Amino acid sequence: MLRLIQYLILIIIIITGLVYFFYTQEIKTPINQLDEDIEFIIERGESMSTIANNLVSHKIIKSPLYFKFYIWKQKLGSKFQAGAYRINSSKNITEIVDIFVNGKTFGDQTTIKLIEGWSNYDIKNYLLSNNISSEDAITTLEKPITDQISQIKDFNFLQLAPKTATLEGYLFPDTYKIYKNATLNNILIKILAHFESKISTEMLADIEKQGKSLHEVIIMASLIEKEVQSAEDMKIVSAIFWNRLNQGMRLESDATLSYLLKDKKSAHSLSDLKIDSPYNSYKYTGLPPTPISNPGINAIVAAIYPAKSDYLFFLTGNNNKTYFAKTYAEHLSNKNKYLK
Repeated sequence: MLRLIQYLILIIIIITGLVYFFYTQEIKTPINQLDEDIEFIIERGESMSTIANNLVSHKIIKSPLYFKFYIWKQKLGSKFQAGAYRINSSKNITEIVDIFVNGKTFGDQTTIKLIEGWSNYDIKNYLLSNNISSEDAITTLEKPITDQISQIKDFNFLQLAPKTATLEGYLFPDTYKIYKNATLNNILIKILAHFESKISTEMLADIEKQGKSLHEVIIMASLIEKEVQSAEDMKIVSAIFWNRLNQGMRLESDATLSYLLKDKKSAHSLSDLKIDSPYNSYKYTGLPPTPISNPGINAIVAAIYPAKSDYLFFLTGNNNKTYFAKTYAEHLSNKNKYLK
C-alpha cells in the first residue's frame, strides 16, 4: 500500500512537472519567428475569453488556454487597456501581456460615419476624402469575399454568400470609433462584426423558413433603402417588390440603374432603360446580382418582414410622400396627381 502511494505521488510529480514544462514553453515561445507586425484591437469591456480567442484568430497565440492561465496566475485580468496595438509575431505570451497591461497602443481614435444607402463606391470616396485609407488599400472593397483575409471571410454570414459576392451590402451603416493608424482591414472587421450583431438567430431562422437566403434579403434591403425613407413605407415597398417577383414582374427600380450608372437620378431616360445589364431592373426580371447599397436595420427588417399588402406599384410624389397602387391604372392616376 505504501509503495502504491509512493508510485502515485511520483506520477503526480511527473505529470505536474510535464504540465509546468509545457506551460513554460508555451508562454515563452512565440507562434513564429517571422518579423511581421499584426494589428490587434482590444475594445472597451471585452472579456478575457474574447480577447484570447481573437488573439488565436489573428494567429498571435496558438491556444487561449495557456494565455488565460498565465493571466489568472499573474492576476492581470483587470489590467488590460483598450486600444489598437501592433504586435510583432516574434513576441511570446509574456511580452504580449506586458504590451496590453502597459497600454502600448499605436494611435489615437477618430470617428467615421457610414450613411444608410451608401454603396461601397460611396464609402470608398468617403474614406479617401477623409484620409482614412490609401487608394491601394481601398481596392479591398472591390475584392470578392473569397479573396479577403481570413478574419474577414471567416464571418459565418459571409461564408453563406455567393463566391463572387463582395462586401457590398454588409458594411453596416453607423458611426464608428476607429484608431487613426488602423488598417482598412481592421476597420472592416469592426464594421462586419457590428453587422453580425444586428442579425439575430431569429431573423436567420425566419429567412430560412421563407425559403430565402440572407444574401437575397440583403439585396432586397439594399433596394428598399434607396427607394423610401420611413420604416413604415419600407415594409410596404418590401411587400410590393416581393409581390412583383412572385408574379414574374420586373422590379422596375431606378435605384438599380443609379447603382450601375453611379448617378443619383430618381428617373432615367428611355436610352437608360434600354441598357443591357442585369442591374437594369426595367429590362430583366428578378433581383439584381448583388446588393446595390449598404442597408440599415429598418430596411433589413422590412426585407424579412414585409407588410401584408396586395400593392404592386408605388411612387414618391413631388411632396416626398409615397403613394401606392394595386393596379397599373391606379398607378397612372397617382402619377398624374402627384408628379405634376
